[in-house]
Amino acid sequence: MVIITAKRKGELMRKTSEKILRTLLAVSVLATAVLSSGCLDDEEEISDSTASDNRQTSDGGNAESSEGSDNKYDGSVTGSRASKLTFSGSDGISIARKQREAEKPMGEDGTQTVFVYMCGSDLESENGLASGDIEEMIAGSQSENVKFVIQTGGAGAWADTYGISAEKTQRYVVTGGEISLIEEKESVNMGKEDVLVDFLSWGIENYAAAKMGLIFWNHGGGSISGVCFDELNENDSLSLEEIDTALTSIYDKMTDKFAFIGFDACLMATVETANMLVPHADYMFASEETEPGYGWDYTEIAGFMESNPTADTAELGKTVADSFMASCEAIGAGGEATLSITDLSRIDELVKAVNDAAEEMNDISSDPALLANAVRSIYTVRAYGSNNDTEGYTNMVDLGSMIAATVSGDKADKVMSALEKAVVYNIYGEDKDGSTGLSTYYPFGVSGSTELATFGKVCVSPYYMTFVDRIAYGAQNGSTDGYSGEKTWLADGAVYWSDGDYSDYESNWEHYNNKTDNMGFCGDKSSVQIDVGPVLDDEGTFYFNVTDDTINNLASVNCSVYRVDEETGELIEFGVDQSTKVDFSSGLVEDNFSGQWYMIENNLIPMFIVEKNGNSSVYTSPIKLNGKETNLRIAMTQDGNAYDITALGTWDGVNENGESARSVVPLKEGDVIVPIFNTYDSEGNFAGKAEGDECTYSGDNMIEFVNLPAGDYRYSFVINDIYGNVCYTGFTVFTTDDDGNVFFTPEE
Repeated sequence: MVIITAKRKGELMRKTSEKILRTLLAVSVLATAVLSSGCLDDEEEISDSTASDNRQTSDGGNAESSEGSDNKYDGSVTGSRASKLTFSGSDGISIARKQREAEKPMGEDGTQTVFVYMCGSDLESENGLASGDIEEMIAGSQSENVKFVIQTGGAGAWADTYGISAEKTQRYVVTGGEISLIEEKESVNMGKEDVLVDFLSWGIENYAAAKMGLIFWNHGGGSISGVCFDELNENDSLSLEEIDTALTSIYDKMTDKFAFIGFDACLMATVETANMLVPHADYMFASEETEPGYGWDYTEIAGFMESNPTADTAELGKTVADSFMASCEAIGAGGEATLSITDLSRIDELVKAVNDAAEEMNDISSDPALLANAVRSIYTVRAYGSNNDTEGYTNMVDLGSMIAATVSGDKADKVMSALEKAVVYNIYGEDKDGSTGLSTYYPFGVSGSTELATFGKVCVSPYYMTFVDRIAYGAQNGSTDGYSGEKTWLADGAVYWSDGDYSDYESNWEHYNNKTDNMGFCGDKSSVQIDVGPVLDDEGTFYFNVTDDTINNLASVNCSVYRVDEETGELIEFGVDQSTKVDFSSGLVEDNFSGQWYMIENNLIPMFIVEKNGNSSVYTSPIKLNGKETNLRIAMTQDGNAYDITALGTWDGVNENGESARSVVPLKEGDVIVPIFNTYDSEGNFAGKAEGDECTYSGDNMIEFVNLPAGDYRYSFVINDIYGNVCYTGFTVFTTDDDGNVFFTPEE
């Protein structure tokens, strides 16, 4: 894979500026949308020449099968899904997939159709972004040879631009610079697979072409919650299994694969998504990270298709990626965006390499010390979306980074080699350095059994499934002693991705829930046990020791700071920070709290650590922005005793359906900010929320890291175990004076 970087200017930047103007005009009757993401640059051809930083290419190949693979393509694969993996204890995995005897184009040479499954949701109803993208399609498709066939729905309101109705499900064709309403019906749930089947069946019957693509347009949530959340139907979405079933339903109606299936949505560049798409398309276009609200540049995409009707699909993908990044840069985001182009013919080789590497992960997981090291390493690698209690959990981690952090030698090298072959173009912002193009699921935080059961139906590796299941077992039981999931996941002849009965698997997780609104104090049932403390040593350092037999359950330790509300007696939580020192070899944990906290215009604000990389950290702060609850993302870099703190913008996080908001929205001058604090009673039970004093954003950097006002506060160590569970030590009083000194007074 090749790395390339430079600054994109000139014509493409002019076009992206026009894109923004068109979108803003389209949404003049709605709220102004200013969404952001990090961006990159340049216009290099896909090649094997090396240049520089964050634009990666490989020679791909779109080969029909993987080198050295025992997998097979089998047109006789039956059932509602198009692929099947079978595990053998002696032979490893074998893969069978539907495949036609010969692929035959379905239209005349030079014709191109892109089907767009446009679930508008709040992206349209609040910001008019779907209508803006339709306008781009009209601007770009100037001949009859390029068609965008669109189904609209899933939004409570649509911009007036094209007369799209929120009460109807409508089908449009954009071609020759015009848009035409072809048919409409009563509103249907865009999160249902039969609705997708009906649209595609109608589409390929009436608008088949020599080259066809399919785009899912909406929010995405990754491998678990899928894509296309219909706000008219309780944000129901299409899971990967449902998409596979829908595409398999129309398989026999097609004589050719889709040239590409793309996701103009967040978090969908996952190995599970790519694996599901192998029988259905040649390439996948998608993002590992969240996308900005503006999404893809359809004027550039359509223009490339018009000018290059015979171009390789990977070249089209490069245009999608480069124009997307240029759009991001034009709105001044900086660093957060990703987009990758994946050759799906290479996925079988990758799946086999991942399973071989995951075998090593599973082997070491039976050793408590090695399992602890592996999980601690996973917590340090590149993750996407959010994985914290405040914003919610997307539970998506970079595949290549995770394997490199947990597996050594030849097996890890083979995964990276297979990734480089599969991901033929990969572009990412400076803040997403190390992104390898495909992510995978890891259970940082899980509520209930549904999430894990869903992953069991799409996981690409029996060994990795066993590793994940072992973590879930540990979360339930405080250790992995007695785990026997291998009998299920690694049973000889175990079948994956099929119509099999998963009820036994689901019952294993029926009571699994490691997230709650209440604090859980450390006690006899905690997986991490305290031997000594928390107490003060002779030098005044606040510390505790973990017992020798539970050190391997310890993942990390944070600290949490509170103030007692004088009127209610409740504890007002200021947040969670990483001001601690942990020695994993001895189990010694020491406080490193400076007595400083974060303020906006002399008002304390809640701050929760999101990620830390060296001297740089990202935090999230629950706030109301102009009356609406959201989260303020804040970056801090420390240089000695100096701190550089920047408000990145607001992000709504992940809702209860697993729907991830699109990227961070920059603050605007005049925005009204009200901090929101969690409150607890003395037993650690969640009591509610309390609002701080409001302030108005002036456009300047308003956030400071300063000494707490002199007074009495409460402190707790926050202990995170390797299974995703959290426990709090009892509240300890500390006092700050006018000089910023901190004095702990733990109970005897």
